[in-house]
Amino acid sequence: MFFFIWDGEVLKFILSLFFISKKNYNLFSLKK
Repeated sequence: MFFFIWDGEVLKFILSLFFISKKNYNLFSLKK
């Protein structure tokens, strides 16, 4: 059942979270 969760939706969600956090980190470092 756990493998079905990793069908692709969760993967997209994690990837988007990763890119968003990376973007926020860049903005944060630019502000300093």
